[in-house]
Amino acid sequence: MLGVAMRIAQRMGIHTESTYAKYTALEAEMRRRLWWSLVIFDNRMCEMATYSKGTMLIPTWVRNPTVRDALRT
Repeated sequence: MLGVAMRIAQRMGIHTESTYAKYTALEAEMRRRLWWSLVIFDNRMCEMATYSKGTMLIPTWVRNPTVRDALRT
């Protein structure tokens, strides 16, 4: 199921920062956090199953999530 979620996220453009321009700052940050949650979860599952490689084979052009004062309101 995780693989399906990652493919859906890719089709939605969540893995590419350039698609975030049409969203508000909050929506862009939520998409960024969703993508990194999927990546981290996939890598952790690979670690637990003793696979040597995980999602990082998928090109990622999304910066790390941040906490900004504007998003706290």
